[in-house]
Amino acid sequence: MELKGYLNPNNLRKNKNMVCYKDKTFCNSDCIQKDCWRFFGEEQRKGARAWWSHDPDNAPVAFSNFSSRCEDYKNEMDDKKET
Repeated sequence: MELKGYLNPNNLRKNKNMVCYKDKTFCNSDCIQKDCWRFFGEEQRKGARAWWSHDPDNAPVAFSNFSSRCEDYKNEMDDKKET
């Protein structure tokens, strides 16, 4: 079966435009690991708004909750238990 249009992976490689901010999915869990590459904080929010400057309130950013399968997931309750 031949994939047509935007579903064809060959067409995706030709397209140099980002689909969402940084072309990645950020984590929207309650994780407090700010050094995680999926963390979305104020710095990333400002970057997304600047990147989508023609309509900053609607910058396309992909999110998913990775907490159930992330080895580095840590929330505030976990942090309090360690201290």
